[in-house]
Amino acid sequence: MLQQVNGTAEPVHGTRFAVIVTNGRFSKPAVAWGARYGIRLVDRHALQQWADERRPLWEVLGNVRRPRRLPGRAR
Repeated sequence: MLQQVNGTAEPVHGTRFAVIVTNGRFSKPAVAWGARYGIRLVDRHALQQWADERRPLWEVLGNVRRPRRLPGRAR
C-alpha cells in the first residue's frame, strides 16, 4: 500500500504530500518507510487527537505548514 501511494500521490493526484489513515496501528517498517519517503501516517492515536481534541490535521501530522487559506472559507 505505501509503495502504491508513494508512486501515485504526486504524479497522478498532484499532491504536495500523501497521508494514509488507519484506525489501527502501523508496523515499525511501515513507519520507517513512510518517514523515508515523506508519507504521513495517521494511526489510531493521531486520529483520536484529530477527532476528539479537534486539533487541525497539520498540527497532528507535525512538520506541515498551515494552509494559507482554509478550505471552505472565502478569500
